[in-house]
Amino acid sequence: MMEILVHQMIFMLLLSICRASTAAPKMAKPSCPTECGNVTIPYPFGIGPNPSCYYDEWFQIDCNESTQLKPFLRRINLEVLSIFTEGRLQVNSPVTFFCEGNNSRNQVADLRDSPFVYSQSDNIFTAVSCDYFALLSSAYSIVGGCTSFCGTGSEDLDCDSGINCCQTSIPPGLLAAVPFLFQREKSTSPVLTAIEKTTDCRKFAFLVDKDWFSNTASSLSISGFTADMKRGPKVPVVLLWSINNQTRPFDLFNKFIVDPDQHRLNVHTYYGDFSRVNLSALRDPSCIINPAVNWSKIVCSCRYGFEGNPYLGEKSCDDIDECQDPDRYRCFGPNKCVNVIGSYLCVDNQRKDNRRKAKWILVAGLSSSLGLLLLLIGIWFGYKLLKKKNEIK
Repeated sequence: MMEILVHQMIFMLLLSICRASTAAPKMAKPSCPTECGNVTIPYPFGIGPNPSCYYDEWFQIDCNESTQLKPFLRRINLEVLSIFTEGRLQVNSPVTFFCEGNNSRNQVADLRDSPFVYSQSDNIFTAVSCDYFALLSSAYSIVGGCTSFCGTGSEDLDCDSGINCCQTSIPPGLLAAVPFLFQREKSTSPVLTAIEKTTDCRKFAFLVDKDWFSNTASSLSISGFTADMKRGPKVPVVLLWSINNQTRPFDLFNKFIVDPDQHRLNVHTYYGDFSRVNLSALRDPSCIINPAVNWSKIVCSCRYGFEGNPYLGEKSCDDIDECQDPDRYRCFGPNKCVNVIGSYLCVDNQRKDNRRKAKWILVAGLSSSLGLLLLLIGIWFGYKLLKKKNEIK
């Protein structure tokens, strides 16, 4: 019985610790701005000019009147739309028009020698035209292409069928992207011939976030989408980011580095045996080093059941209160969600009532025992006092 009570007391203690960690996780270094406009800026990114707010100059964010209080990556001058601590960020990337005054020199950013790379899984190469070959070149070779057909009398933007638009995937590790258009009947000649230099600007190409294009642009007509691109010739693109040791060593993260197998266990497996683990250590990140040819990169994550910014180091991750998100973490029937460190339990209400009764019985028992003990002590002191009086007489 005593062992059961001890386990219940430990459970309640752990539960109270979890509930104490429900505040919003910290994202930036101390005394550093957390937001620019409506964009959260998590470390290793940081708003300048204070160099302690960002990891190195590649992660420095400009946010001032000159940027209209919008976050811009200082080194590559790209507007940041969102940043995720899982190693992704969304930026505004230019659209390449193939016409006079808006020619192919308006290219997407060159990411060579940076800690960024275009995400293969999130982006797609898109060209709006008809009866043209669209090619995408890296800094070294052609890496993709597609062809489009003219929809007779159609204003639809049907990229899946190649009508007035075409799309193709991009390769992994893409650092530079240069789009070209070639006439189908003259596949060896670029589109920018004398007869094509018009101000019509109905032919353009770009890398774009797949989800954004599917949700925003695919339902528009050619003229509607073209008009939007002329007003603001930029589209969202997803970049992958990582911390590498080209500019500085990994000293800040050495104590959190584990081997890949242990990292997978830390990030994807619930660790339920709290009797053999330092509870405060669960709030520390888990990091691994991925070696490359001339440098290495480090990837950090919070442990399973925890959230926060793992790149802030010690105690940077907080327990997730799954019970606050019942749509994702469900309990069925009469069961009620109870948050525990790293996970949650679905507790039967009847059993919970029984535990509550047991707790009150325990409290009552302890109170009764304490009262009896005080009574016995009082009787003993009374007896000693009476005996002393008799001896004096």
